[in-house]
Formats: sequence, C-alpha cells, structure tokens
Amino acid sequence: MTTSPTTSDIAWIVGNGTSRRGFDLERIKDTGVVYGCNALYRDYKTKGYILPHYLVAIDPGIITEIESSDFPSSRVIIPSADEQFEPAEVNRGRPRSNAGVNAMIEAIRREAKTLICVGFDFLQPGEAQSTSNVYEGSANYGPETRASVMDNFGRTRYLKWLVNQNKEVDFIFAYPNPFTLSINCSNISTVTFDQILENLS
Repeated sequence: MTTSPTTSDIAWIVGNGTSRRGFDLERIKDTGVVYGCNALYRDYKTKGYILPHYLVAIDPGIITEIESSDFPSSRVIIPSADEQFEPAEVNRGRPRSNAGVNAMIEAIRREAKTLICVGFDFLQPGEAQSTSNVYEGSANYGPETRASVMDNFGRTRYLKWLVNQNKEVDFIFAYPNPFTLSINCSNISTVTFDQILENLS
C-alpha cells in the first residue's frame, strides 16, 4: 500500500465538486500529502486505498459509513465537536463547517505551506456548478446534505477568514478552466489543471 509522510510542505485538498472529474488524482499521490473529503475513499477501495493519505469528515452519516468500512482508521480525521462548526468570529450563529475547510486546517497543522485545492466548486460561478457534488444521490448524499447557493456565501466567508489567518500559507485552487476568484487576498490564487500538471512534469 502506498503511504505518505505525515507532514509535507505541499498538501492536496480534494473536495468533491464535479469540476475535479477531469483531474487524475493518482498523478499527485507522490507529490505531497493528499487530504480527501468524505466519500473520496470509495474511489480507491479496489486499489488498496492508495488515496487519500488522510480522509476528513464531519457529517454523522458519512462518518458512520467510513468507520464501518475497511479504510485505515489511522488515516481518518474527524475534527473535534467544536471544530465541526465555524468559529464565532466568522459567524456568530456558528453554522456547520465543511470538510474541505477542515481538511485545510488539518494540513496547516501538519506544517503544509502550499495547499493545492481541487473540487472546490462553491467558488465557481453558476448555480448548478457551484453546488455540484460527484457523489450526489448516493448513500449519505441526499437532499439533507446538499449544499445550496446560500451556503456558498458562508463557505466563501469562512475560507477568506482562514486564508487571512494563515498569511504564510499559499492557497491555490485548481479548475479545468480559468476564472476570477471573488476572494481578493495576496496568498490565494487559481490555476488550471493543465498548469498544475505541467508543473508536475
């Protein structure tokens, strides 16, 4: 089984927006630590769980599914009950967090200095694309867990707060096609999949 060091300057944060369908995650497995969100492990069951190196989940249904699977428990990260909600300084109402931002936090804790994020479609324009999920309609991905356009505003605000709290970390978001991010911070940027793969060559 392929494993990875527990710390690395580079972390890949894999969300589950449909934009990542065109990106071959296996090409990145030896270039940094890969943090997957929720059901990503399903895609690697027949491959001996080569990916993700860590799996982050906060929703009860998917946590139960993961714990009932044979995915290695030593590579599962379930944030504390408090961290499963946004900090009060971000939103006084403390809405539920999302596994993607929690995965970023875990990578930073493990000393990552560059986060390359794929599948984070809540930042993309277009209602359908921005709320898409590759596992939609499958177990633990029913209407009760589906993100809405209104959720995107909160997620973007939370991400911006995290980016500003970690000025020493570069946040790079990769997509099939270029577009302009709505977050304007010096340490956040976008690239295309082609640009990422060129840099890996």
